[in-house]
Amino acid sequence: MKQIRKRLTYANVMSSLAVFLILGGATAFAATKIGANQLKANSVKTGKIVKEAVTSGKIKNGAITTNKLANDAVTGAKANESTFSQVPSAKTAESANVAATTSNVLWAVVKDSAGGGNATLVRSSQPAPTVTEVVGVVVTFSRNVTGCAWLATRGLPGAEGAETPGFAEVNGVAGNANAVEVRVRDDAGTIDDGNFHLAVICP
Repeated sequence: MKQIRKRLTYANVMSSLAVFLILGGATAFAATKIGANQLKANSVKTGKIVKEAVTSGKIKNGAITTNKLANDAVTGAKANESTFSQVPSAKTAESANVAATTSNVLWAVVKDSAGGGNATLVRSSQPAPTVTEVVGVVVTFSRNVTGCAWLATRGLPGAEGAETPGFAEVNGVAGNANAVEVRVRDDAGTIDDGNFHLAVICP
């Protein structure tokens, strides 16, 4: 200790203090003045970034592209469906459905044998109408047919022979704009059970 005290001079103390202040000041300067331009390229590695340090506000708009997303990273719950365009296959199916429901020619072939209450649809345009036997046979389509032309004639469903002579009349159905009633009559004009072909032509 005596030897150390002998070497403690004013000059030694002041020079040591100066070195301490210089080093300490340089460290403080570095902590406050080092910016992006002072960093070496590629010097900040993934392991040096604090977890959850990068927030959405720090990400440049448009910086994250499709190639940067992991496969299956975006789920349906995170997607805004209203921003999607129509899937091509769905558009095709929708177009086919619209075409079927808005066709301007509707038709039906109905088998109605003697006995009453047994009228059945043999074939028709699509979507298929429903067939209900009341006084005549009510054929209900999937669209409004009040502004269409209605044509019906007696006729067998296939090529198995000749239909009984007579004719068919077509009437509207009160309270049902999608339906027409076909009444098959014999030669004398009496309502009769009988097969018929119906065509509804719309504008």
